[in-house]
Parts: sequence; structure tokens; C-alpha cells
Amino acid sequence: MKSPQLATHIRLPLKVLYKSFMYLKRPVFLRFLLMTGVTPSCDVETRSNIITVNTLSWTTAIVAVCGPAFIYFFMSPERWVLIPGVIEALACLLVVYLNKLKQYRAATVIFYFLQCGAILYFGMAFDRNAGVQQMAFFLGGLALLLFKRWSSRIACFFLTLVTLYLLEFNYNNRFFPPLAGEELPVRSIVFPVILLLNFMVILLYEYSKDQKRKEAERMNKLLGLYMQKLSHEAGNSLNLLWGAIQAYMPADGAEESHIPVEDMEAMYVTCADLKQLSSNLLSWSKIQSGVPDSVYKQPLVLKDWLYSMVDAYQMLARQHSIRVMPDIADDLPPAILTDVNKLSRIVNNLLSNALKFTDKRSVIKLSAGCENGRLFISVTDHGPGIADDMKERIFELYVSQQGQLQVATGLGLPIALHWARSLGGDITLQTTKGYGSTFTLTMPIEEAIIPEKRNNPQHYRPFDDFVVLVVDDNNMSIRIARLAMEPLGIKVIGAETAEQAYNRIEQYYPNAVLLDLNMPHIGGREILEQLKADRQTRHIPVIISSASHELPEIGKADGVLAKPFKFADLYQLLDKFRPRQVVA
Repeated sequence: MKSPQLATHIRLPLKVLYKSFMYLKRPVFLRFLLMTGVTPSCDVETRSNIITVNTLSWTTAIVAVCGPAFIYFFMSPERWVLIPGVIEALACLLVVYLNKLKQYRAATVIFYFLQCGAILYFGMAFDRNAGVQQMAFFLGGLALLLFKRWSSRIACFFLTLVTLYLLEFNYNNRFFPPLAGEELPVRSIVFPVILLLNFMVILLYEYSKDQKRKEAERMNKLLGLYMQKLSHEAGNSLNLLWGAIQAYMPADGAEESHIPVEDMEAMYVTCADLKQLSSNLLSWSKIQSGVPDSVYKQPLVLKDWLYSMVDAYQMLARQHSIRVMPDIADDLPPAILTDVNKLSRIVNNLLSNALKFTDKRSVIKLSAGCENGRLFISVTDHGPGIADDMKERIFELYVSQQGQLQVATGLGLPIALHWARSLGGDITLQTTKGYGSTFTLTMPIEEAIIPEKRNNPQHYRPFDDFVVLVVDDNNMSIRIARLAMEPLGIKVIGAETAEQAYNRIEQYYPNAVLLDLNMPHIGGREILEQLKADRQTRHIPVIISSASHELPEIGKADGVLAKPFKFADLYQLLDKFRPRQVVA
């Protein structure tokens, strides 16, 4: 009587397992199981971790259900033995769901705690001879695979040791008695499970190494091609500038040379391209080095800024027979509090990207408005559009709208997306093949009071008896500062080293110091510290100038100026340090 019943009991789970296995063999379903939570923005390491956690979670869930089911059908008729396995399987599914929600860290930590809890429970349930404690080898390999920081790994090792200690303590004191008489049969299940899990850890470790090796090879290849195109792009711009300068170089004995306005505009556009290229390279270098983002918020008059962006790109667009049209909503707040530098860089990259791919004699539209309490800024081009299979990859490094390696969007879009997220926003894409694309920046709105305008930019009041010391190891930077300040009646003194700077200060005692941050030997920060520590010089205003495109936070500096600086920004800073006239 028992044989037919036993056969029925065995046939049903085997049939379910067979059908499940045949379904799992489907590539689409397998991809869904293992890659849940993987997004195009995930780097190789994060992607490998997600796949590892998902794979081990599904494996653990299957083992947690099948193991107790095997015990129920062949060893113990007690139904309660199924309950812990079902609970563990559900917990593993929760881990996969956390990955889907992009809670990667939480999923990894919970999975490790879950394994420790399972070892503790099943070790107490099946006694010492079952060999459950040997799962510690699996946990050790798992800690090395999932966690990269040694502090996290050591914490995992400590947790594993605590789990083993609690098991041994229970074995010796019998606080939780095991199932009687089931040690040897359970041992025949535990050892294959331990071997399977350890084999999977080794396999996943090799997979992770292989993925990183392939990614490194791919990045090296891309970087080589990118540098080739970068050299070509920069070389073309420099050749244009070199040719124009040679053409308008004064002849022998001549003191002046007249340059037509259209040629000046062409040279300006070329310099703007080089500046954008340099800015993106420096930004990506900082991002890749892992330097944490710093957000420096200040008031921004939104509509004035948006129209100034349109005006700035009109000249660039004219060179391509393109117009830039504003579409600014009336409901925009007068001023917002944001990191102006990052926001400008985001919109610059989106507009620059649109210029590269918009058809000639067409229009680029810059739109802005408010929706659901958030600010949106959109840039719409009339280019070739982006193919469906490229939409997810367009924000990857070195990928252009055509899916090829091009300097145009190789860095601009990934950097724009990175800065957008640092401001609490995001960038989305809408595109129609053959009709163009729209990149939309959305970010939270933090309204601010409109800053008081200190000066009319069309009129600058001259300075009387005003001396500025420019400390910069590049003589050309000193000459440019002199060209900007001398027409205002400012006497400019130059110093190319720290020693020269100290001597010039003793000799002239300037009204302000314009100090380059990246000086050789003794850097700008050290010079600033020494000037502010000296009683005789601590009252001299010091303006830090930086070409890093990320304005540094210098606590003791009296002002910070980005290079190449705008004349209006320089004037506003110096005007603050103008000696006050004493009224009798």
C-alpha cells in the first residue's frame, strides 16, 4: 500500500522540478532571474555583484524548498519541517526584489545575514553530525566575493565566527534540542549543498574576474580610439587658431592689425570648443578618481540666466547655420538656489551636443518650465534621432548618438547626467528616429531671493591708486589679467613664484592678490595660509583663481574666480575691495 503512495509522492515533485527546469532554460527567463536590478548605468563591479546576489538567492531559495521537501517525503512526516525552508525562500525572493528597487547594498547585507541565520537554525535543528557548520567555508568565500572593503569583510568574518560559536554553545548546552535520529541522513543532503554553494562562489568569482578583464580590455580599446579622435579634434581647432593668428599677425614695423568681426567670431567659437573639451576631460578625471561631489549653492536669476545661455550659443550656432530659440514659461520662479557652475555645465553639454548633431538651417529649442513642483530644462534638436537600441547606451562613456566613438558626445552626456544626479535631478531622453531628440533635465526647485545687482555691466567705474598682484606661474595668464584690468586704471604686478610674490607684496603692498591655486613647488593654498597667518598681510584680500572647472572651497580666501575668468565677475570681486572714500 505504501509503494503506490510513495511513488505518487515522488512523481509529483519530480514532475514540477522537470517543468521548472525546462522553463528556466529559456534565455529570456534566465536573464530576468539573474539580471533583475541591473541598469545601463551600473558599472561592471555593481553589475557583477547584482548577478552574484541574484544567482545565489535563487539557488538558496530552490535548495531551501527542495531540501526540507526531501526530508518531509523520505525522513520525517512532520509538516513543520517545510516551514523554515519556505520562510528562507521567501526571504531570498525579498533580496532579489531589493535589487530590483536598486537597494543593492541592503540586498547584499540582508543576504549575508540570511545565510548566517539559516546556518544557525538548521545547525541547531540537525545537530553537530549533520555538518551544517561547514557552511562557514561558503560564508568566508561569500564575504570576499560580495564586499570590497576590508572593514566589511572583517565584519562578515566576525559574524560568521559568532554564528559558529552560538552553534557550538548550543551543541554543548542543548538549549534547543535537535531532531532525534536524523543526523546521518541529513548529512547526505548537507554535504552536496555545501559543495554546490562553494562551487558557485568559485564560479561567480571567476565570472566577476572575467567580466572585469573584458571591461578593462574594452575600455583600453575605447580610450585609445577616443584619444585618437581627441587629438584630431583638438588639432583641427588649434590649426584653425594658428592659421588665423598668422594671417592677422602685424607685418614688420606695424603696431596694429584689424580683424574682421566674423573672423573674430570664428576664433571665439574655436576657443569655446577647446574650452568645452578641456572642461569635460577634467570633470571626467575627477569623477573617475572618486572625488566626492561638493554642491555650492547660490542664488540664480533663472530667466536672465536662461536667456544668457541662448545668447551665448547663438554665435556658436551661426557658424553651423542654426538658430537657438528660447521657450521660457512665465511660471518660473524669479530666482532659485542651486550650484550655478554645475547647472551651467549641464546645459552647456546638452546645447553643445545638440549643435553637433542638428541639421544645418534648422532650429535648436531651449525650453524651461515647472511641472509637479520640479524645474525642467529641455534641449530639442532636429538631428537624425537615436535608434531604439541606443537609448539605454547613450549616457555611457565614449558613446555618441550614432553609437560610434566620437568626441562630440563621448563625455558630455555622461558628465551632464552625473552632475544632474548630484543636484538631486535626472536627465531623460525622448527621440524619434529621423526627426530629432529632446534631452530634459528635471530637478527640485529651491526658491531664493533675487540677489541685488551691484553694478551695471555696461558701465565700469575706474579705480584710483589700486594695485593688484597676480601670482601665476604662467606668464600668459598674467598678461591676460593685465589686459583686463589696466583699462580700468588698475596697476597690475606679476609674480611667477611664491618667493617673487612675497617680495612684490613687501615692495608694493597691493590692494588685492589674484592667486593661482595650482602653483609649482609652493602651491596656492600654502601661499594663502602664509599670507593670512602674517599680521602685516592678513588684511590683504586674496582671490583664488582656478582652472579646474570646479570652484574649490577655500575657507580663508576672500573670493574664488574660475579661469578663464569673465570680465564682469573679476570686476565685481575687485569692486568689493575698492577703498572706501571718507566723507568729511
